Amino acid sequence: MPCEPYQNALIEAAASGTAPQSKLRAHLAACAACRTVFAQEQSLFSSMDEGLRAAANAEVPASLLPRVRARLAEEAAPRRSWGFPSFVLAGAAVLVVALLVARTRGIPISNSLHRTARRPQLHLQRQGRSRKLKPQIQRRQ
Repeated sequence: MPCEPYQNALIEAAASGTAPQSKLRAHLAACAACRTVFAQEQSLFSSMDEGLRAAANAEVPASLLPRVRARLAEEAAPRRSWGFPSFVLAGAAVLVVALLVARTRGIPISNSLHRTARRPQLHLQRQGRSRKLKPQIQRRQ
């Protein structure tokens, strides 16, 4: 019988610990070599599970936690000095670069920093004989 198509299914069934699917079960009933391999795989996964379970559930010595705390206290993490002065220096550097770029492009610094926007003016006018005021926007020239 060709056993290759059943190899992955055989290993997955042994690893999961579930019963084999119907096609694999039929093949295991007919093939003695695959039954032997399946039993070996089940034994292997069972011993791996037992070893991991024993390692994960091992007793932790009572002195472990105080030793870890003492070690952490000895090796305090270094503090970074990202305080106020470094941000001030970074801002000043950006300002100097911006002024240099403006100067090299021929933009007068006084005009580039003090531009005034032309804002529309709001005038109130009466409409005919009514006492209501109608706002009108006039643009400065």
